[in-house]
Amino acid sequence: MSPSTPAPGLPRPADLVVSGLNHGLNLGQDVFYSGTVAAAREGALQGIPSLATSAHHKADFVAASRLCVRLALALLQANQDGANQDGAAKGPRPAPLLS
Repeated sequence: MSPSTPAPGLPRPADLVVSGLNHGLNLGQDVFYSGTVAAAREGALQGIPSLATSAHHKADFVAASRLCVRLALALLQANQDGANQDGAAKGPRPAPLLS
């Protein structure tokens, strides 16, 4: 499947893959067996902008969710701004702002 091919059951290709927000951190070697990270990695391997999100189990999940939405929207916007008509990237994409 390529970015121009919709996943089975979807009417069009995905614009963005967001995995998470899950309870618990995905740090260090945890990323090798994390389903959250694996989902984002699979999207990225298909050429789809992807984001894996997780937070410490004591984190404020309302605030963390809001941050994840902001990051996802920034990633989506950066991808749209950096794409040619054929979908190929024009150059470096700006990093999402955390503030």
